[in-house]
Amino acid sequence: MDVKKVVTLGPDGTYASQGARMYFPGVKVEYKPTIYDVLNVGGAVKSTVYIVPLENSIEGTVRQSWDGIADAGLKLCGIFRLPVHHVLAGRAKDLKKVKKVVSHPQAIAQCRSFISKNLKGAEIEYVGSTAEAVSRARRSKKVVAISSIFACEQYSVPVLREKIEDEKGNSTIFGVISSQDVYPDHEKDEMHIVVTPKKNMAGVLFNILKPFNDNGVDLTRLESRPTRKKMGDYRFLLSLRLDDRKSVEKVLKLLRKNYRVDVLGESVNSF
Repeated sequence: MDVKKVVTLGPDGTYASQGARMYFPGVKVEYKPTIYDVLNVGGAVKSTVYIVPLENSIEGTVRQSWDGIADAGLKLCGIFRLPVHHVLAGRAKDLKKVKKVVSHPQAIAQCRSFISKNLKGAEIEYVGSTAEAVSRARRSKKVVAISSIFACEQYSVPVLREKIEDEKGNSTIFGVISSQDVYPDHEKDEMHIVVTPKKNMAGVLFNILKPFNDNGVDLTRLESRPTRKKMGDYRFLLSLRLDDRKSVEKVLKLLRKNYRVDVLGESVNSF
């Protein structure tokens, strides 16, 4: 697929924008403020890919992204991982005089220990992205941002402290999404599906998982998500290895006898 545009979370300087530049160098990038806006740009557009975060190694699944893929009718075509190294950025000369810490909720959560030790008493303000946080911090010496070095370079904001994340193995998995197969010439690693029971009943999860066990198909993800139609009704998000296509097709055939099965895509994983 000849990719002509990438739509991702903005503004410029987010981890998502960093991934877009790395994996699609030279391609036009369009920025949106939220995951919902990225995945709902007015219908599927040819030659366009959408990049959103799928999972963080500390905070877990980004549920808005998975729900958004399913609701938008797009396909998950690729997955890549970016290491997440947060920095403290701003024009502050003395951290004791800082009044406010600004960042995305996940970035704040991933740096709680640093904040409690070094920025006691500072107000925490959540914004839509780490890049937006840097933009805010450059305006005042009493405001600091938690962001990436990439964002600091984009906005020419000084780095005050590096690698302030609580867990040093922090990383985020991003999804490459499109209406077309972005990697038609590549062997696929995983299939991603949503299984929706016709009604809630005892043993439903066991019955969904049994065909995978019986046919030796390896699951890499299993999560329940509300159908948003009735309290207590759930659908199940599953990711499975594509090592044995025949076994996978057999499992899907068995599941479709009793459940609705929607395929969210087959991905090439770049880890």
